[in-house]
Amino acid sequence: MINLKLAAGGLALSMLALPASATVIDFTNTNCTSAGVNCVIPQTYGDTADVDVSHRIIQKSNGKTVGAGLFDYKQKYGDLTGVVYGGYDMTNYLSEITLTAKTGRLLSLTSFDFATFGGRSSTVPIKVFDLDGNLLNGGSYNTNSPKHGTLALNTSFLSGVVIRWGPDSYNVGLDNITYSVKSAAPEPTSWAMMVVGFGALGWTTRRQRKPAVSFT
Repeated sequence: MINLKLAAGGLALSMLALPASATVIDFTNTNCTSAGVNCVIPQTYGDTADVDVSHRIIQKSNGKTVGAGLFDYKQKYGDLTGVVYGGYDMTNYLSEITLTAKTGRLLSLTSFDFATFGGRSSTVPIKVFDLDGNLLNGGSYNTNSPKHGTLALNTSFLSGVVIRWGPDSYNVGLDNITYSVKSAAPEPTSWAMMVVGFGALGWTTRRQRKPAVSFT
Protein backbone atom coordinates (compact mmCIF):
# COMPACT_ATOMS: atom_id res chain seq x y z
CA MET A 1 0.00 0.00 0.00
CA ILE A 2 1.37 3.46 -0.97
CA ASN A 3 2.10 5.81 1.90
CA LEU A 4 0.13 8.86 0.75
CA LYS A 5 1.87 11.14 3.23
CA LEU A 6 5.32 10.33 1.89
CA ALA A 7 4.14 10.44 -1.71
CA ALA A 8 2.57 13.87 -1.28
CA GLY A 9 5.65 15.25 0.43
CA GLY A 10 7.89 13.82 -2.26
CA LEU A 11 5.74 15.38 -4.96
CA ALA A 12 5.98 18.80 -3.34
CA LEU A 13 9.73 18.63 -2.81
CA SER A 14 10.39 17.33 -6.31
CA MET A 15 8.95 20.55 -7.70
CA LEU A 16 11.94 22.42 -6.29
CA ALA A 17 14.32 20.59 -8.65
CA LEU A 18 13.51 21.81 -12.14
CA PRO A 19 15.12 20.21 -15.20
CA ALA A 20 18.07 22.05 -16.78
CA SER A 21 18.41 22.49 -20.53
CA ALA A 22 21.78 22.09 -22.28
CA THR A 23 23.17 24.48 -24.91
CA VAL A 24 26.34 24.28 -27.03
CA ILE A 25 28.06 27.36 -28.45
CA ASP A 26 30.17 26.54 -31.49
CA PHE A 27 31.82 29.05 -33.77
CA THR A 28 31.00 27.68 -37.20
CA ASN A 29 28.60 30.39 -38.40
CA THR A 30 29.40 33.56 -36.49
CA ASN A 31 28.66 36.13 -39.25
CA CYS A 32 31.84 37.95 -38.22
CA THR A 33 32.00 41.66 -38.88
CA SER A 34 35.33 42.24 -40.63
CA ALA A 35 37.23 40.74 -43.52
CA GLY A 36 40.52 38.86 -43.26
CA VAL A 37 41.90 36.36 -40.77
CA ASN A 38 41.05 38.37 -37.64
CA CYS A 39 37.31 38.38 -38.24
CA VAL A 40 35.54 39.87 -35.21
CA ILE A 41 32.65 37.86 -33.74
CA PRO A 42 29.58 40.01 -32.96
CA GLN A 43 29.05 40.58 -29.24
CA THR A 44 25.50 39.22 -29.68
CA TYR A 45 26.76 35.85 -30.89
CA GLY A 46 25.65 33.03 -28.58
CA ASP A 47 23.03 35.12 -26.78
CA THR A 48 19.78 33.35 -25.88
CA ALA A 49 16.63 34.18 -23.97
CA ASP A 50 18.38 32.78 -20.87
CA VAL A 51 22.04 33.77 -21.22
CA ASP A 52 24.04 36.79 -22.41
CA VAL A 53 27.43 36.00 -23.96
CA SER A 54 30.19 38.62 -24.19
CA HIS A 55 33.89 38.44 -25.05
CA ARG A 56 37.03 40.51 -25.18
CA ILE A 57 40.79 40.55 -25.76
CA ILE A 58 42.86 41.68 -22.75
CA GLN A 59 46.26 43.37 -22.85
CA LYS A 60 48.34 41.22 -20.48
CA SER A 61 50.53 44.10 -19.26
CA ASN A 62 47.72 46.36 -18.01
CA GLY A 63 44.50 44.32 -18.03
CA LYS A 64 42.78 46.67 -20.47
CA THR A 65 40.36 45.58 -23.16
CA VAL A 66 41.78 45.74 -26.70
CA GLY A 67 39.74 45.86 -29.90
CA ALA A 68 36.09 44.99 -30.47
CA GLY A 69 36.13 41.35 -29.39
CA LEU A 70 37.37 37.87 -30.20
CA PHE A 71 37.88 36.34 -33.64
CA ASP A 72 36.72 33.20 -35.38
CA TYR A 73 38.68 30.89 -37.65
CA LYS A 74 36.84 28.76 -40.16
CA GLN A 75 39.61 26.24 -40.78
CA LYS A 76 41.24 23.86 -38.36
CA TYR A 77 42.82 24.33 -34.96
CA GLY A 78 43.95 20.79 -34.18
CA ASP A 79 41.03 18.69 -35.41
CA LEU A 80 38.44 21.39 -34.58
CA THR A 81 36.89 23.35 -37.44
CA GLY A 82 35.61 26.82 -36.53
CA VAL A 83 37.03 28.09 -33.23
CA VAL A 84 37.18 31.33 -31.24
CA TYR A 85 40.59 32.89 -30.57
CA GLY A 86 42.02 36.27 -29.60
CA GLY A 87 45.08 38.48 -29.40
CA TYR A 88 47.63 39.56 -31.97
CA ASP A 89 50.74 37.58 -30.98
CA MET A 90 51.80 34.65 -28.81
CA THR A 91 52.79 36.45 -25.60
CA ASN A 92 50.97 39.71 -24.88
CA TYR A 93 47.25 38.94 -24.81
CA LEU A 94 44.58 37.00 -22.95
CA SER A 95 41.14 36.08 -24.26
CA GLU A 96 37.95 36.05 -22.23
CA ILE A 97 34.36 34.86 -22.67
CA THR A 98 31.67 35.69 -20.10
CA LEU A 99 28.36 33.87 -19.82
CA THR A 100 25.81 35.74 -17.70
CA ALA A 101 22.48 34.18 -16.75
CA LYS A 102 19.53 36.51 -17.24
CA THR A 103 17.07 37.41 -14.49
CA GLY A 104 15.43 34.33 -13.00
CA ARG A 105 17.99 31.93 -14.46
CA LEU A 106 21.15 30.12 -13.29
CA LEU A 107 23.76 28.38 -15.42
CA SER A 108 26.28 25.59 -15.03
CA LEU A 109 29.34 25.45 -17.30
CA THR A 110 29.67 21.83 -18.41
CA SER A 111 32.72 21.71 -20.69
CA PHE A 112 34.55 23.15 -23.67
CA ASP A 113 37.15 22.04 -26.23
CA PHE A 114 40.47 23.71 -27.01
CA ALA A 115 43.14 23.16 -29.66
CA THR A 116 46.30 24.69 -31.12
CA PHE A 117 46.82 26.20 -34.56
CA GLY A 118 49.56 24.49 -36.52
CA GLY A 119 50.85 22.64 -33.46
CA ARG A 120 52.65 25.81 -32.32
CA SER A 121 51.92 25.37 -28.61
CA SER A 122 51.25 22.28 -26.52
CA THR A 123 49.87 23.87 -23.35
CA VAL A 124 47.62 26.81 -22.47
CA PRO A 125 46.76 28.42 -19.11
CA ILE A 126 42.97 28.35 -18.60
CA LYS A 127 41.06 29.88 -15.70
CA VAL A 128 37.34 29.85 -14.95
CA PHE A 129 35.79 32.33 -12.49
CA ASP A 130 32.35 33.12 -11.18
CA LEU A 131 31.06 36.66 -11.68
CA ASP A 132 32.47 37.72 -8.30
CA GLY A 133 35.99 36.82 -9.41
CA ASN A 134 36.24 33.60 -7.38
CA LEU A 135 38.45 31.03 -9.13
CA LEU A 136 36.51 27.88 -9.99
CA ASN A 137 39.21 26.14 -12.01
CA GLY A 138 42.75 26.99 -13.06
CA GLY A 139 45.75 25.30 -14.60
CA SER A 140 47.81 24.74 -17.75
CA TYR A 141 46.36 22.20 -20.15
CA ASN A 142 47.81 20.21 -23.02
CA THR A 143 46.00 20.89 -26.27
CA ASN A 144 46.63 17.30 -27.40
CA SER A 145 47.92 18.57 -30.77
CA PRO A 146 47.21 17.67 -33.54
CA LYS A 147 43.85 16.78 -32.02
CA HIS A 148 42.18 18.76 -29.20
CA GLY A 149 41.69 18.76 -25.47
CA THR A 150 38.47 18.95 -23.48
CA LEU A 151 38.02 20.57 -20.08
CA ALA A 152 35.05 19.06 -18.21
CA LEU A 153 33.89 21.31 -15.36
CA ASN A 154 30.23 20.76 -14.44
CA THR A 155 30.20 23.79 -12.17
CA SER A 156 27.41 24.40 -9.72
CA PHE A 157 24.53 26.57 -10.97
CA LEU A 158 25.64 30.19 -10.80
CA SER A 159 24.64 33.64 -12.00
CA GLY A 160 27.44 33.41 -14.56
CA VAL A 161 30.98 32.28 -15.41
CA VAL A 162 34.09 33.77 -17.00
CA ILE A 163 36.45 31.68 -19.17
CA ARG A 164 39.91 33.24 -19.57
CA TRP A 165 42.76 31.66 -21.49
CA GLY A 166 46.25 32.69 -22.55
CA PRO A 167 48.69 34.18 -23.03
CA ASP A 168 48.97 32.76 -26.52
CA SER A 169 45.22 32.77 -26.97
CA TYR A 170 46.19 33.73 -30.53
CA ASN A 171 47.36 30.20 -31.27
CA VAL A 172 44.90 28.41 -28.96
CA GLY A 173 41.22 28.41 -29.89
CA LEU A 174 38.09 27.25 -28.04
CA ASP A 175 35.02 25.50 -29.35
CA ASN A 176 31.87 23.67 -28.22
CA ILE A 177 31.26 25.63 -25.02
CA THR A 178 28.52 23.61 -23.32
CA TYR A 179 26.37 24.84 -20.46
CA SER A 180 23.03 24.11 -18.82
CA VAL A 181 20.41 26.56 -17.62
CA LYS A 182 17.69 26.21 -15.02
CA SER A 183 15.22 28.50 -13.31
CA ALA A 184 16.45 30.27 -10.21
CA ALA A 185 13.04 29.59 -8.60
CA PRO A 186 10.18 27.22 -9.39
CA GLU A 187 7.91 28.28 -12.26
CA PRO A 188 4.24 29.18 -11.52
CA THR A 189 3.07 25.74 -12.66
CA SER A 190 5.57 24.16 -10.30
CA TRP A 191 4.33 26.32 -7.42
CA ALA A 192 0.79 25.14 -8.18
CA MET A 193 1.88 21.51 -8.05
CA MET A 194 3.73 22.19 -4.80
CA VAL A 195 0.54 23.63 -3.31
CA VAL A 196 -1.33 20.50 -4.38
CA GLY A 197 1.41 18.34 -2.89
CA PHE A 198 1.49 20.13 0.44
CA GLY A 199 -2.32 20.17 0.47
CA ALA A 200 -2.36 16.42 0.07
CA LEU A 201 0.24 16.15 2.82
CA GLY A 202 -1.93 18.21 5.16
CA TRP A 203 -5.02 16.19 4.31
CA THR A 204 -3.33 12.87 5.06
CA THR A 205 -1.93 14.25 8.31
CA ARG A 206 -5.37 15.48 9.36
CA ARG A 207 -6.94 12.10 8.63
CA GLN A 208 -4.36 10.36 10.77
CA ARG A 209 -5.10 12.72 13.66
CA LYS A 210 -8.90 12.25 13.51
CA PRO A 211 -10.05 10.95 16.93
CA ALA A 212 -11.50 7.50 17.08
CA VAL A 213 -15.26 7.19 17.84
CA SER A 214 -16.37 4.56 20.33
CA PHE A 215 -19.87 3.47 21.30
CA THR A 216 -20.83 2.37 24.79
